[in-house]
Amino acid sequence: MKNLTLTAIAAVAAFGAIGFAAPAHAVVINNNLYCSAGINAGTNNDTAAPVNLALTDVKLTIGATTYNSSNCYGGFGPANNGTATHTADTNDIYRGGLANPAFVYLDRTGTTPDDASSLTGLGGITFEITTPDGGDTDGVFTVTWTDNAGGSDLPITVDLAIWLKAGPQAAVYLFDDLLLPAGSTSGSGTFDIQFTNPNNGNENGLSHMFLAGRFGTSTTLVPEPISLALLGSGLLGLALARRRK
Repeated sequence: MKNLTLTAIAAVAAFGAIGFAAPAHAVVINNNLYCSAGINAGTNNDTAAPVNLALTDVKLTIGATTYNSSNCYGGFGPANNGTATHTADTNDIYRGGLANPAFVYLDRTGTTPDDASSLTGLGGITFEITTPDGGDTDGVFTVTWTDNAGGSDLPITVDLAIWLKAGPQAAVYLFDDLLLPAGSTSGSGTFDIQFTNPNNGNENGLSHMFLAGRFGTSTTLVPEPISLALLGSGLLGLALARRRK
């Protein structure tokens, strides 16, 4: 019985270690770069220039409601401009632990909802973010959503993360609990870049905007397939040990 118990403990330990391992980080977090930290005058490793972001730098109007961001983070230097890296950075910055649902890539300026990475969107609702003001330090943008189930999934409440990428730096703005009503298909917004290029201290014009999103604020963890396989192997080992006894 003692060996059986030790085998069970080992199987559970292996399952926990792999199934709930912390994800690799795409960006090193500097807590001073959050707007919620206060005046947001912190600096990151790339620049000694002060950063003065504000919740009002990015606004989004849906129907009759105008939303300011609920938090923001920046400026910081992403590893690259790829959608996978931007999505991983978003989760490092705003997910707040594995108990919360992950953000998924929705769209970036210069692509459409038909982009292969965003076909599924959120629950079948696809998104497109567009702006006519690429290269400017401030301007307007539009977020459009399409319910591919013919309107049956709206209204919904989502969290959106909107990136401003300019030169080698970026800032990301979080919008909590946005209501997407059944009667609307788009929202209009404004942006104002408030971070500087670490190479010359100037504000670069907008390179692109990036959009990530999620439903809700909590989720149930689902073990990865490899973890399930290990768990099955452990249970099989327990069964064989019991038959030998």
